[in-house]
Amino acid sequence: MKTVTVNASKQYDIRIGSGLLATLGEAAKQLGKAEKVCIVSDSTVWNLYGETAQKNLEASDFQVSNYVFPAGEAQKNGSTLLELLSCLAIHQLTRSDLIVALGGGVVGDLTGFAAACYQ
Repeated sequence: MKTVTVNASKQYDIRIGSGLLATLGEAAKQLGKAEKVCIVSDSTVWNLYGETAQKNLEASDFQVSNYVFPAGEAQKNGSTLLELLSCLAIHQLTRSDLIVALGGGVVGDLTGFAAACYQ
């Protein structure tokens, strides 16, 4: 595993490596007092890893919801963002809860922007 430290307004680490999905719930527990997690993913990545991610988070006693959208750059739009924000509100996530981007590219962009906008 490789760890990259990001020095922004708040310092944080990014972990890169094989097998990290198996420790997702454990790692999420270390981040604070979250009770709920929303996994955001596209249809391609969700079909490969979604169930594993969800089960791992549930095994760590999180209430898990998910938002899965069709794969592709065309999904990076206002409608998809509003649907994601609605999902977060419907599941009553708070500032203490977590949003997990399961995937990169569009998934990471959309999830990061939604996290910055929500509440």
